[in-house]
Amino acid sequence: MCGILVSIHANESETTVAPELHHALNLLKHRGQDACGITTCTSQGRMYHCKGNGQAPKVFHNGSRLAELRGSMGIAHLRYATSGTNSESEAQPMHVNSPCGLSFAHNGNLINGAELKHFLNIQASQHANQENDSELMLSIFAKELGEAAIVCMNAGFGIIGFRDPYGIRPLVLGSRPCANGQDVDYMMASESVALTHSGYKPSDIADILPGQAAILQHGSPPVFVQVQKPKTYAPDIFEYVYLARLESVIDGISVEQSRKNMGNKLGATLAKVLTSQELEEIDVVIPIPETSNTSAPFVAAYLKKPYSRGIVKVDSLRTFIIPGQKAREKAVRRKLRINEEHFAGKNVLLIDDSIVRGTTSREVIKMSREAGARKVYFASCAPPIMHPHIYGIDIPSKSELVAHDRNIAQHIGADKVIFQTLDDLESACAEAASPGTEVRGIPKFEVGVFSGAYVTPIPAGYFDHLQTARGGTEMKAVIGTENFSTEDGDYTPRSCALLPFCNSTCYYPIFSRICELLPVLALIALSRTCKALSGIYRELKCTSWNIDVSLSKYFAHPRGLRSALGRCGGLVTGLFVLKFFNRSLPLSLPPGVGTLTICATGGENAIALLAYLETTESYHINTRYTTPDLKREMITMQNSRSQLNVLLTTGPPILEILTQGSGSTVTRNFMSWNKAYSIFPVPTFHHYKGYLVDPCETPIGNTIYQLGWRLQDIQWPEEMKQDRSLGPLRRIGDKYTWCIAFDTDGVDRSPTPDYILESSTFGIENYCQPGTLQGCYRFSAELVRSCILKYEHVVGGDYPHHFRSTWPRFLHDRLNRLTRVELLRLEHSHRPAAYHDLMRGAARHDEIDGDILEKPLAWSYYDGDILKWFRFWDSTRVY
Repeated sequence: MCGILVSIHANESETTVAPELHHALNLLKHRGQDACGITTCTSQGRMYHCKGNGQAPKVFHNGSRLAELRGSMGIAHLRYATSGTNSESEAQPMHVNSPCGLSFAHNGNLINGAELKHFLNIQASQHANQENDSELMLSIFAKELGEAAIVCMNAGFGIIGFRDPYGIRPLVLGSRPCANGQDVDYMMASESVALTHSGYKPSDIADILPGQAAILQHGSPPVFVQVQKPKTYAPDIFEYVYLARLESVIDGISVEQSRKNMGNKLGATLAKVLTSQELEEIDVVIPIPETSNTSAPFVAAYLKKPYSRGIVKVDSLRTFIIPGQKAREKAVRRKLRINEEHFAGKNVLLIDDSIVRGTTSREVIKMSREAGARKVYFASCAPPIMHPHIYGIDIPSKSELVAHDRNIAQHIGADKVIFQTLDDLESACAEAASPGTEVRGIPKFEVGVFSGAYVTPIPAGYFDHLQTARGGTEMKAVIGTENFSTEDGDYTPRSCALLPFCNSTCYYPIFSRICELLPVLALIALSRTCKALSGIYRELKCTSWNIDVSLSKYFAHPRGLRSALGRCGGLVTGLFVLKFFNRSLPLSLPPGVGTLTICATGGENAIALLAYLETTESYHINTRYTTPDLKREMITMQNSRSQLNVLLTTGPPILEILTQGSGSTVTRNFMSWNKAYSIFPVPTFHHYKGYLVDPCETPIGNTIYQLGWRLQDIQWPEEMKQDRSLGPLRRIGDKYTWCIAFDTDGVDRSPTPDYILESSTFGIENYCQPGTLQGCYRFSAELVRSCILKYEHVVGGDYPHHFRSTWPRFLHDRLNRLTRVELLRLEHSHRPAAYHDLMRGAARHDEIDGDILEKPLAWSYYDGDILKWFRFWDSTRVY
């Protein structure tokens, strides 16, 4: 998807075409952000060029360079790279001086690039002196350049534009009276909006037809030549879904009306697909700007729901066309702002034009939940995108498409995802055609991205080439969403000899068996070698790391248990989780050892969890024991199949798992309702070694010995070079954590966001036990509460001898400052007694009782910022 423009003015002596082309480039900037350029030509045949990487304001120095571009005809291009490099030399228009000064720009992809290169290298060299007939030249271009719209400018002659024989990429021609009122100016562009905003009347704008060329000379009317026999008239339907500007009319179809129709038809689909309860609980319909702004009001009207512009776009960037996944993720939050009052406490229905990689969808849903949304439903105006786009749009290889072999709702974090049907999408566009369009006839649209049925023949091996060209060099970790890493390279494969065995129809049983025999760390390292092997974990998830199969040994309804776990914010720990990660532990463990422990905060939610275990899972309570300080209650439960423990605490479960009880680093593993976490994976699963955490004299410590782990008091200096996961400060979910994401289909979503758990930090220090020479590690963390935090947070690492500025101090300082700001919003009579002490620095934010404050609706909470603050602090700390 690029933007192309070419213009010729009738008055050769007085006019310059550059300002008009520059203005049109800004109107079409949504079609390409990588590079742009303009080439102009005078009546004497002299050409002037200006092009480079970046958008028009950067390349043309906010218009100051236009004075250099003289001439009454010119050609312009906006580049959206789907192949090649980011070199400025690849910016268009391209120009050759021989045999006849020619500038050239195109919008589309060469799907027969190999044959074209052969033609240029072999045949063209033998026929370099053939007659330079413009129509013959057009015939060669139209035949060899694939499915593209092309414009070119011939020095001293005029301008030419032609369109592929399928009409896939758009191209329009417009005319208007020139300044003298007698002659006519002409312009061709990818979209009509570039012409209408430059003074061309809609009635004087027409589409170049498939296989047709328009040839324009100074002072002459256009000549239309059918240089290729038209094939199927099949404009790319993605132009109407996303690419084109709202004001444009393409092939007689109004983009605006087509998107309104999409909204109506999507509303009808939602009314059929959603249950009556789901429809009833939707509080508001919100579009994700900007393309869906047109469709969403019609969805809301059909469903008779309130409509709100609760998301505001503050940056003109289109993240879909930004190269690089990391850059796209950062750009989403930069360009969008959430208005929290439209989300807090509500069930929202988000509308977007489509879902490709899921980058924008996933980030917006995260932002929605951070803003307080209870449930987030997601509806797409387009069907699932299952296949690559091969005609000039960087819709990537199948492995990167969120709809390919993934649970979409789980991947983007939505409660439910609903798609438009392909039949409805095609009808929505066809019904938007203006009167007279049916005379030309548009029997079908190009819909290959949705169906896999492309309108053109595809050369053998083209999809393999596409995979390489669009991202074969990106090496990605695919263990869920984790950042697990290792410092040593013992298990890093030096080649990809297993690649031939990845074929699921032929060799996959062999490949699967090989993977079953590999050590855990070797399997993880293998998945990171190349994109072809990046799916190992996803393939084995259904067998080796299927949490529901593992839980079925304890629970008749594993997903029901996970739902109950999410509702109470509980965590599962014990040897069960160690066994889940390791895969090779014996089926039977030493007798008398409780292998699964559910840890939860006491209260109403914990009572509901116990009730679930007793009524649904048929567990009964064997024993109950409360510690003397009344901070913990241990309950043992049993049914006909197994035994488990339930530990109820006064604080968050993660605080209990990190700081209470003796043992070793081997046992610091746990799982939530949707993820499993191993905090020390390298020593545990690579070296089969554990380090003491407080005295290790409990039965679980003996079990660790029996299962094959070696225990050591503290890490020795030579080991620290290989593994840095033991301090002095760690965060749950950091780069040393191994995290496995579960399938959450059929599991009720936890009301507590994942980032609350994953922003938990804890300090690690080694010390000698009193009265002995025995060394061990000690973990420390504290509970942070504040009137500007909705949740309790676990924070640790307050060791001044390690850092000049510790993380807890940094966090408390920020919370103090922000609390002061929030309290200033309150009326004087509503401010707490500690207000003045806080303003003087004599009190802290956590001394303000948030429960008794009369908080206004605009009161801000900062739970979602803590992880961002930590990453900033971590990047600047001094050891």
